[in-house]
Amino acid sequence: RYTTLACLAFKDVFKAGASYYGIGDLEVLAGDTHKFESRYLDSLVGPYPEDASLYKARSPINSVDQLDCPVILFQGQEDKVVPPNQAQAMFDALDAKGIPT
Repeated sequence: RYTTLACLAFKDVFKAGASYYGIGDLEVLAGDTHKFESRYLDSLVGPYPEDASLYKARSPINSVDQLDCPVILFQGQEDKVVPPNQAQAMFDALDAKGIPT
């Protein structure tokens, strides 16, 4: 869920990406997802909001300026784990930069 967008934002290796239910903003996800996933984030990133700076630094949406390849986004409208606003925010950020989505 997170890996595709992170690889595209933080590495210059791929020519395109396909994001399935991708997490673009860890900080927003910490507040939007259900309790189980939010605790999962605590173990992967750190406790939120204490480690908010890590959440910001590791969120692909905050590094869209480094991304320069096309991305296709797949998102379920009823997804309870990764809310649709994650895909919409990434789409908006990529679109504003002129990246094909």
